[in-house]
Amino acid sequence: MATTINSSDLNFDDIKTSLKTYFAQKSEFADYDFEGSALSNVLDVLAYNTHLNGLIANFALNESFLPTAQLRTSLVNHSLSFGYIPRSKTASNAELTVTVDLGSGAGKPASITLPAGTQFTTTVDGIQYTFRTLLEYTAYPNALQPNLYTFVNALGEPYIRVYEGELVVKTFIAEITGDRQVYVVPDENLDLSTVGVQVYDNINSDNFTTYFSANATSGGNAITSITADTALYLPLETYNGYWEFNFGVLGITGKNPVNGEVIRISYLRTNGLAANGANRFTPVSVINVSGFGNRALNTVVRKGTKSSFGADKESTESIRTNAPLSYLAQNRLVAAGDYRGVIANGVPGIKSINAWGGEDNVPAKYGKTIISIVYESDVSALQKTALQTLIRNNLTDPLSVVGVEAEFVEPTFIYLDLITNFRYNESLTNLTKNALQTKIEGVVSTYFASNSGKFNDTIRKSKIETQVDASDPSVLGSNIEIKMSGRFTPVVNPDTGNFVRTDYTVNFINAIQSPLMETASITSDRFVVKGVSCTVRNAPAHSTTLQAVDRQGNVIISNIGNYEPTTGKVNLVGFLPESIVSGNTYLTITANAADDSTFKPLRNTLISIGKNRAIATSDTNLASSVVGVTN
Repeated sequence: MATTINSSDLNFDDIKTSLKTYFAQKSEFADYDFEGSALSNVLDVLAYNTHLNGLIANFALNESFLPTAQLRTSLVNHSLSFGYIPRSKTASNAELTVTVDLGSGAGKPASITLPAGTQFTTTVDGIQYTFRTLLEYTAYPNALQPNLYTFVNALGEPYIRVYEGELVVKTFIAEITGDRQVYVVPDENLDLSTVGVQVYDNINSDNFTTYFSANATSGGNAITSITADTALYLPLETYNGYWEFNFGVLGITGKNPVNGEVIRISYLRTNGLAANGANRFTPVSVINVSGFGNRALNTVVRKGTKSSFGADKESTESIRTNAPLSYLAQNRLVAAGDYRGVIANGVPGIKSINAWGGEDNVPAKYGKTIISIVYESDVSALQKTALQTLIRNNLTDPLSVVGVEAEFVEPTFIYLDLITNFRYNESLTNLTKNALQTKIEGVVSTYFASNSGKFNDTIRKSKIETQVDASDPSVLGSNIEIKMSGRFTPVVNPDTGNFVRTDYTVNFINAIQSPLMETASITSDRFVVKGVSCTVRNAPAHSTTLQAVDRQGNVIISNIGNYEPTTGKVNLVGFLPESIVSGNTYLTITANAADDSTFKPLRNTLISIGKNRAIATSDTNLASSVVGVTN
């Protein structure tokens, strides 16, 4: 039987109204007062039940798919179908130079051993954290200072690595009750990269077998085949954030512990991101050297670094993005998306990553994959270099196609300068003009904080204007002017400290406005040339030629380059400034965009906010008319 009940709307009141409309069409309820009868309560229950069931169905359907799921549990489960294990918390770590001074005396040892688990404390934002060594290190005497022993790493470098966290050991007695063996470690702060799994013959035995992670890819050691003797485990995040460790099934998916064997799982319980930024470490204890007694450890953080790479669990949006990319990559690097997925999942300290084929580069670089990475703010230049080496050795070299080389390029920024002009009704706000302008500038800054700073982020002017219009009831309308700014650092002669004459190119992400007679399409910061403070601007009369002009508009240099409106390139030829007036090491070139509605970066370009200014205009006439309006 057909009905007039509309069940597509989840609004409670609309559902109840639809039910009343349906009943009112029946002859049995003609002229019936629904609101003044007990039937109104029945309709409330029916509407509530329909509303609740509709919401449940809607939520359940959303959680059934990776693109629409909101709960972390749902996203983690969906990622498993892609063979993707979301990142756990990651311990912050630092490189320290640790020395021991034995002083005078004979019989000095050839080396000194620093045991694994040696602890160091530090403070970040007033909170104390404990870092520890995970490996054993050996110190050797300094050739110039025989009394001084310095601990070295496996490469012979005078640094050791310490990790933040508490060492935890969880023990299970293997008991096979079904085909699948699962052991849960009830700890949300577990760092998977520090997990060690050993299986002992029994509770009294010292004989053990070391198991390896089934999803390991470090150093290209991904597991490519599984036999009945393959000792591996698979770590999975549970619904409540804990971690379960799965072992082989009856020898089909690898070796599995048998009844009575003891499973020992060790790991670091870490604070993750919170421990980043430490640069002073204090040893918790002394070291005992045979014949010399207890000796203090002297520690210094490696120059130019601090504790970093600590991270919280992978975010839900990161899982949503990386899981499909990881599945497409299939643990090999062929397409550009493979590089993004594999590197983002396997390397800490990365905020955003982009990769593209060399054939798409400008200029083209065939036989290469170009990679650009934005690191977290606490990663130093020295650590960035070390990470690139790590990526080459452990990921791109062993997993990429033969003959394809990875090349890293630095990100470049294009800054958007905004002037927000808006009209407002004074009678609809208690804010002063200046306070309202500050509020609007904050709205624009917040938009950029959420929508820029990562590769492929897109800025849309219409969305900013919409948020400005909705930011305060007094705002009647807005119009935003956006200009693009690019920065370059003039080359300096290291011997003289003076700038060197050379060519520069600034690539903008949008086409540049064609030259106009009235206004300049290209401008710049002030710089000194021929002893005169000048700026760059395009010549009048619809010309793309660039000139250096003084404050009065007099031409000091008639031709210092040109700009290409279609490609968005600004070329400075033989440019030689004497100094930069602002005192900055860089010079800013500003261009009017041919279309300022949308800004979408390509390749290694990112968008950031530049100048941000709001200008309020009081609409007093409209305010007077609005006050007297009645309905």
